Amino acid sequence: MRTRHLIAALAAALLAAACGRLRAPAEGGIPHPTGPDDLVLRVATGGGFVPPAYAFRELPSFSLYGDGRLIRPGATIEIYPGPALPGLYVTRISEEGVQAILARAREAGLLGPDRRLDWPVVADAPWTTFTVAAGGVSHVVSAYALGFEEGTEGGLPPGVTEEEAAARRELAAFLRALGDLRGWLPTGAVGPEEPYEPHALRVLVEPWREA
Repeated sequence: MRTRHLIAALAAALLAAACGRLRAPAEGGIPHPTGPDDLVLRVATGGGFVPPAYAFRELPSFSLYGDGRLIRPGATIEIYPGPALPGLYVTRISEEGVQAILARAREAGLLGPDRRLDWPVVADAPWTTFTVAAGGVSHVVSAYALGFEEGTEGGLPPGVTEEEAAARRELAAFLRALGDLRGWLPTGAVGPEEPYEPHALRVLVEPWREA
């Protein structure tokens, strides 16, 4: 009996903690996690015909967290070999800005069911994956060869519907919008940009090979 009570109490505590991290937005807003390590929106592109070492270095192009932190790659100097560490930058997005981004994500179809959008006429291209945490649910939408369809002539590839093609266009437009947040978010919603200092690194170890 004591064990059963302990399990019930632990479950209640975990549920309370999870609910406590879900911000109740202003009227009409979209609830989202609020913890500094709670992901709200991530965009990552990877896969395709690349060596494992290259895939290991791939980083998300957009990571927005519950406290408004936004981490994304910045400009990198053109030298060879390149810098040992990636050039990541962090900025803060206000709650008003986070709500605007989530509203735009909803318009792009990212708050609905999980789905994968293929584009079978392109080989060895990467997948672009959008992950959104909102309303207590995690949504994942992936599009293969996103952006490669522009300029395609002769109709849609076999197996791709008009609705799927329209969904891909919405995703591509949303991705472009994420690259220009200051151009459409409310004034003051985007804070100053600073270099991001990582707290941990992952390392790939390979056998030594003669040059």
